[in-house]
Amino acid sequence: MNSDRYHNQAEKLEEKKRMDDIRRKERWAENMQKKNSEFLDQLSLTTNSSSSDISNGIIHNEWELDEERMLQLVLEESMKTKSEEDERRQKLEKNQPWKERRSDDEALDWAPHNPEWKEYTEYIASQQSYRKQLMEEERRLQNLKGENCRKKLEEEEKRQEMEKTE
Repeated sequence: MNSDRYHNQAEKLEEKKRMDDIRRKERWAENMQKKNSEFLDQLSLTTNSSSSDISNGIIHNEWELDEERMLQLVLEESMKTKSEEDERRQKLEKNQPWKERRSDDEALDWAPHNPEWKEYTEYIASQQSYRKQLMEEERRLQNLKGENCRKKLEEEEKRQEMEKTE
């Protein structure tokens, strides 16, 4: 009797899972259809085509451009981006005079005359002093670790000697 009851409950659960799965798939299909129709409506606004034409694969462009005109547009765009890239590169080089530097001595010679050089050399000096401080701190920590290890070893040796004497 109990096995029949469990069997019926299991069948009901399986049926419920199957129905939930069907409902989930139906909701998904409805959502996809809604999104598709919204996309087609948006596309019909940007072109001179109706939604039904678009869904059938017929799209009418606002302009019909011949091949030469398309090539001309592509060429103009590439020239525009190239000139923008050149301008950006020149601006970067202008704002980074230290890239022109030949040697540290030359940089120091020029520093009093150019505030950017002065800022750069001060920055480099501060970085060098910071690195030096870090190295000193690292050495100090290594020494402390070494001292702590030595103390621990000495304590361990003393403890072992005490055990031997006992």
